[in-house]
Amino acid sequence: MKANVVRLNRRSGTQKDPPRCLLIARRGIYTAQDFCNVMSALMVDLLEGRVTDRVANATVNAGGKMLKAAELQQKYGVDGANNRKELLVAERAALQKTLP
Repeated sequence: MKANVVRLNRRSGTQKDPPRCLLIARRGIYTAQDFCNVMSALMVDLLEGRVTDRVANATVNAGGKMLKAAELQQKYGVDGANNRKELLVAERAALQKTLP
């Protein structure tokens, strides 16, 4: 299901701008700075009423899981390409069999 980003303001019937956090997140979250930018924009969007509390809660929960994955990678990962730590959580061959 594809979400419609531009929504109508319920009171005035005018279009609402898309949430700022969505615009930032679409570029990808690759660094701690990217993560902080998305979370900061999410706080502003929540206060301005651009996102619901349920959306904000789900986003923060997903963000917490991303941070946990990064922590585990740093703690238990092995040296990989380009001197980056890698953490294998599932075999690629197994994933390819389950994906359409």
